[in-house]
Amino acid sequence: MPHAVFEPAPPLEHFWRVFSPFKEVRPDRTIIEARSSYLRHDRGSLIIEAFAFEVGPPQHFFVICDQRGSRVTVRCAPLVPVSRSDGVLEIVRRIAVQFREAGGTLLRTNLDLDALPAPALEGGGE
Repeated sequence: MPHAVFEPAPPLEHFWRVFSPFKEVRPDRTIIEARSSYLRHDRGSLIIEAFAFEVGPPQHFFVICDQRGSRVTVRCAPLVPVSRSDGVLEIVRRIAVQFREAGGTLLRTNLDLDALPAPALEGGGE
């Protein structure tokens, strides 16, 4: 699954405050969206509601940012099955890029965090 690991990482509460939801509708009618974010009461996990509509049924899932000491992992929630579609990968990638911009130092990833996003046609952007 797509993931990025940051160490050292800023506190999740800081990322929660600076996180920017985004929505993009592409010419091929693909929709990717990262909506609301929820910080767990102990500040150890952040959950971001996500939506990807490509070919086939829409995918509703959560991106989880888990903090263990000075390390944060950004990935899809393991309990909700989600395919590794281009839209899902792009959502996790954009959230990881925002986390890096918030002060995280990338330790490892299977995503290209330096790729430029496709231009948004409708809705917001990053």
